[in-house]
Amino acid sequence: MTENSLPSPALLQRHLHGVNYPATRDELLDRARSECARVIGTLMLLPDRTYSRPTEVNKAFGEIAREAIEDIQYPAGRTDLVQTAQEHHAEMVIIEALSEIPDRDYDSPDAVVLELVEV
Repeated sequence: MTENSLPSPALLQRHLHGVNYPATRDELLDRARSECARVIGTLMLLPDRTYSRPTEVNKAFGEIAREAIEDIQYPAGRTDLVQTAQEHHAEMVIIEALSEIPDRDYDSPDAVVLELVEV
């Protein structure tokens, strides 16, 4: 996106997902800032290397999240995963991502990571 171009409506809606409408302009701005801070926080966790594809970024994030839930007993639900991540003092973006996955039982860390990269 160039300096003078506008984002697509789909991009705007993706970043404004979860806004409680009706919303003021300031509320929309707060949500956008929050989303940007979350993206930047997530990117700061990634290893400092070159990424060739979005899937490599997702995989790197998944590996970081896996460390936060490595010693949990499976099957495990969302609440257990969030609690374990908190006990491991995981970064807030990991805890937030875990809190947004569907509330069901996961049978392995791989199942959790697959769900996380979809969130």
